[in-house]
Amino acid sequence: MIVTPQIAKIVDSYLNGKQFIVLRGGTRSGKTFSILSALIMIILTDKVKTINSVVAMTLPHLKKGAIRDFVTIMQSNGLYEDARWNRTDFSYTFANGSILEFFSADSEKVHGAQRDRLFGNEVQFMNWETIRQLLVRTSGTSFFDYNPIRSLWIDEQILNNPEQHNNHVLFNSTYKDNPYLSPEQVRMIESQRNDEVWWQVYGEGQIGTIRTGCIYSGWEMIDDDTFDAIDYSPVYGLDFGFS
Repeated sequence: MIVTPQIAKIVDSYLNGKQFIVLRGGTRSGKTFSILSALIMIILTDKVKTINSVVAMTLPHLKKGAIRDFVTIMQSNGLYEDARWNRTDFSYTFANGSILEFFSADSEKVHGAQRDRLFGNEVQFMNWETIRQLLVRTSGTSFFDYNPIRSLWIDEQILNNPEQHNNHVLFNSTYKDNPYLSPEQVRMIESQRNDEVWWQVYGEGQIGTIRTGCIYSGWEMIDDDTFDAIDYSPVYGLDFGFS
């Protein structure tokens, strides 16, 4: 297996006993691929059977993302055996007995049995209560990846939580950390530089501003005097919400 610098950092953090390994970054930065590669390497060294869970918001999300990446990694390294893949439970049993299972955040498995390791995939789409239910059933290391579209529960609960200061490690990444992108993909990503909000999150992998996700842009704050001087005749408001 080709071990990129990002994969090596993940494995090293695991071996150093970090409870939470977090990959935060932009689009196409190889976050999911790197965590899955590292997780496969770790599982292959298991001396006893372990249960490893990959959880994303929906099953279609998993099928198009993490499951597809898992099969690609296993096949490209000559590790995949079709007979070991359970198409009903979406799980793979390794030769040493360890299991890697995939399920969605809306599954009853969130409140199910204990696991040894957890991978929360693209957790910007998942709420804290779901993650909490998963964490209390995880005895070992938890891995997370996400695009920082705005401040999330992970900032308060893990990254900026004094109680977790020595328990976590954070890696920031961008498309420049992914050696497998084609020149066309790089050009497409870099062509979006003029969209400041998009580029901040998906290009540079930085936390999005409070305006990210707003229905209306170009607004500005005004003081009370300016507000009182405006003639409203009449005004209608509609809140579309954001999801």
